[in-house]
Amino acid sequence: MNERSFALQETEKRIIRLYEDNICHSVSSKRDIKHYKEVLISEYLSFRKTLLDKEFVFNEYNIKQLEIFNNILKDEVLRFKGKYEKIYNDFVEKKNYDKNLTDCTIEAKLLFSYDYPVNRIDQSEDAKKIWEILQEYNTHFYIEDGITSKVYLQPKNDNTEDKSWSLNTNYMLWLNEDTTIDNWNEHLDTQATKSLNLIYPFHNLYCNTFFALEDIIYIEKFSTEINIQIDY
Repeated sequence: MNERSFALQETEKRIIRLYEDNICHSVSSKRDIKHYKEVLISEYLSFRKTLLDKEFVFNEYNIKQLEIFNNILKDEVLRFKGKYEKIYNDFVEKKNYDKNLTDCTIEAKLLFSYDYPVNRIDQSEDAKKIWEILQEYNTHFYIEDGITSKVYLQPKNDNTEDKSWSLNTNYMLWLNEDTTIDNWNEHLDTQATKSLNLIYPFHNLYCNTFFALEDIIYIEKFSTEINIQIDY
């Protein structure tokens, strides 16, 4: 076992112990305990990410895995956009002949599945527990609005077009109206990833969550959450 492996295993063991321990004698109330645990677990998750990313090698195999995941994620974003855009268009059409329909708000999120990846080599209970903690802390602290930029649509009452960026495909993929930025490889080996055309949601997962690259390339399932409020 090398030094990196030992450090990583010890870090993950501490994360699990903290997560499962309901008692902490150094704080005075349940509210303090919860906050104290969240801070400590977040620090350890961040340290775990640093350890894994430091050891991530941008070799031919890993670059291919990044490319495959990015393509999967891109397809999911486009499928997601198609779902909420259809709801939006159906409402606009319905409003044209239903005069009692006054307003509609559509909020949508693209989320990752909590299921542990079946294609990951490590299928131990500890690995699955770390994955569960990652999902909970990433969702709670970083991507409450989902993997993409926030989707909020409100068709206008006067039949004018909703100018929301959520209806713009380039914006959903690259976070700009055109393709001025077409590769979100910030904080990666820019030379090795220069042709991957990484989309913004990939950047959001990597730079704004506790996921290490080794975690990201194994994400294989996603879910969609769409909330609609209609006023008459």
